[in-house]
Amino acid sequence: MTHIRTSIYSARSLFNAQILYYNIIYFVLMPLPLILKDIYIIHIIILSLYYSILTTSWNLLAGYTGLFCLSTHTFSGLAAYISALMVVYLDIPIPVSMILAGFIIAVIGYLIGHITIKMKGIYLALTTWAFAEIARIAITAEYQITRGELGLQVPPLFGSIVPDYRYFYVALALSMISYNATIMIMRSRYGLYLKAIGDDEIAAGSLGINFIAIRKNVFALSAFIAGIAGSFYAHYVGTLSPAILNFTEMGMIIISTLLGGWRTITGPVIGAFTVEVLSEMARMGSATRLLVFSIVTFIIVILLKGSITDLLKKYLKIKVI
Repeated sequence: MTHIRTSIYSARSLFNAQILYYNIIYFVLMPLPLILKDIYIIHIIILSLYYSILTTSWNLLAGYTGLFCLSTHTFSGLAAYISALMVVYLDIPIPVSMILAGFIIAVIGYLIGHITIKMKGIYLALTTWAFAEIARIAITAEYQITRGELGLQVPPLFGSIVPDYRYFYVALALSMISYNATIMIMRSRYGLYLKAIGDDEIAAGSLGINFIAIRKNVFALSAFIAGIAGSFYAHYVGTLSPAILNFTEMGMIIISTLLGGWRTITGPVIGAFTVEVLSEMARMGSATRLLVFSIVTFIIVILLKGSITDLLKKYLKIKVI
């Protein structure tokens, strides 16, 4: 018994040390705007942080809970438009509109979780993909309100887009909060429930876990995280178009998560940075980027039987949570 307690204590100590280590990396990024003084590089890092939030959101839903949702990019895109429209037409302060957009998307996510409560696998994927396409078509068609393909001009969060480095710190804070929130969730009893549902929903239900309520709640939580990221994105880029709702965005979220590490906390963040930085270095378009990284993901995940986090563990002996 003493040996077991010692092992558990050692595991918890190691886990806490890893949490501290990866949070330190976030703090290391803080002086980058002052050191680099390069608007373009800072922009790439901001986009990487944005995608890291989306991958974290999707991994919580699809990775841990086993709900293969194909509308995370839609949660983000709709929140971006909701926040922008509230500012443009209702003159609501931007910080308030961002938070409200997150909660509205959380409600939408909850409703989707309720509608698809008996679906899983390919049926859930197709239903959420259909919702994503309906939302994209609606945003494009309602050009009197959304401006459609013409683009909706969105008031920036800080009055200007560049070279205001405050956007970097907001993106960094949001990514850090989503990362640590995921850690707190997965270390709690609720996180154990999510893993149990992801492993075997029927077995989890037989153990008294209310998987129906948890499914709806995790849909809402995932949508809220993606929605906050999307509302920030709207007031960062300054112009919105239906392109933010294209399925290529969802493809990049999935690829980043698989490439970084499926069902890990740090993996999706690593994957998001890897995909975004490499694609910008290669200056690839969205379609080309999706094709190239699909091939890379296939090589790493299928042929090498792992992910970036698996390779770090195997060859560099780096512990990744």
